Amino acid sequence: MKKWKKWLNETKPTDKYFGDVPRVLSKLSPKDQSYNRAITAAMGQADFRSTLKEFLGQFMKNSKRDADMEWLASQMKPEDKAIAEKDLNVLRYIYSGKTKFDIIGTGHFGATGVLYNNQPDVTGSAVDKINFVLEQMSIPVSSAVPSEAEQEEVYIYYVHPNWSLTKADEVPPEVKSRFKKNIAMSQQPDFMKRQAELDAMNRQREIERKKELARRRRERRRNV
Repeated sequence: MKKWKKWLNETKPTDKYFGDVPRVLSKLSPKDQSYNRAITAAMGQADFRSTLKEFLGQFMKNSKRDADMEWLASQMKPEDKAIAEKDLNVLRYIYSGKTKFDIIGTGHFGATGVLYNNQPDVTGSAVDKINFVLEQMSIPVSSAVPSEAEQEEVYIYYVHPNWSLTKADEVPPEVKSRFKKNIAMSQQPDFMKRQAELDAMNRQREIERKKELARRRRERRRNV
């Protein structure tokens, strides 16, 4: 019973940015009531920033989602506007090609294009679309140059989350030398000969094991 109660607490619905979202939503906009899986997923986010990321991603992929961005702008709270102003202006700077970060990449099935959330799904001009969203949210375009830390954080969050995987610490020199030493040893004739002998012994043991299992099965059949 305790485990059951714990499981219920861990799996209970979390608070959403838009509260309890109905399952009947718009094809192109939440204002029109007909089911759309993508919009439902976007409205099911826990906070404004993740909600903005989902709505913006759908607009980046499909220009017909402009009504969704207008609707999201009308629902923003004052504190949300500060988040949108920072993120969208940094994102606009990145898509303008003024940073060291790659915005072109390859996704599923080898498709290549402008990236958003790891996939080359952006259609049209990413900068123009961000300009449209800024206008809907009454946010001015910033001429300030964002810091490298801000660029990297926004790039990883919105454009290419998998890029952070390339930032792993470099392998220490002692590990590299040990690896090279082991590789060199494995190429020596004596080592390769011994390895071949061990492989032959293992194969023979496996043959004998199978023969023994077959003998036991025959004995069980006879005793039935």
